[in-house]
Amino acid sequence: MISKKLQEKINRELSEEEIKKIYTSYKKYNLIRYFFTYIINHKFRQAVSLHDWIKEFTGNEIIEDIAAECTGTTHDDTVKNVIRYWYTHLRYVSDQTNYGTAEYWADPEEILEKGSDDCDGFATMIYLTCIAAGVPDYRMYFTIGYVNSNNRKIGHAYVKYIADDLIMYPLDGTFYPKDSMKFSTPYFNDKRYYYGEQEWACFNMEGTYKIK
Repeated sequence: MISKKLQEKINRELSEEEIKKIYTSYKKYNLIRYFFTYIINHKFRQAVSLHDWIKEFTGNEIIEDIAAECTGTTHDDTVKNVIRYWYTHLRYVSDQTNYGTAEYWADPEEILEKGSDDCDGFATMIYLTCIAAGVPDYRMYFTIGYVNSNNRKIGHAYVKYIADDLIMYPLDGTFYPKDSMKFSTPYFNDKRYYYGEQEWACFNMEGTYKIK
């Protein structure tokens, strides 16, 4: 666990802009903002701007209550509590089973009502709960891209988080949740996420981005 002294140093010395730059410091890639829409409802071919889509769901009272329950003494503690909460309170069920279509990004109320969803539903709840618990948006990136599962390349959704030690880690509620709770491997060192090189896009409430 990060010490209180180090946490105070981070809060005192690092501005929002400096923390944002951490993202681009791991490798030679640059993070650029760009226009991107994604089909969140395969049945009706509904495409949205993802950073605008996620903004609609802030202020959910149930999520805010859960966030209060998960809030720790540091942002890292909070994030780990959030992953643990949703890992133990949601079931993984495919969109085909839940909604009768190959791809459907449910809103929080639908997820809470069913008590289940696939990877993007877990990522939605993790992201929104962390935000409600006070984790800065500029330290979180909701991500879509490929993950390696048993040597199979699979489309996936998860969250990336810049931790209190300024290292980025994946927050994953479905494929590798127990490792996410421990911050086992930095994102750009993790071969299961193809070292961050197989992202389609990532976003937070400020914008949508890609690595060029």
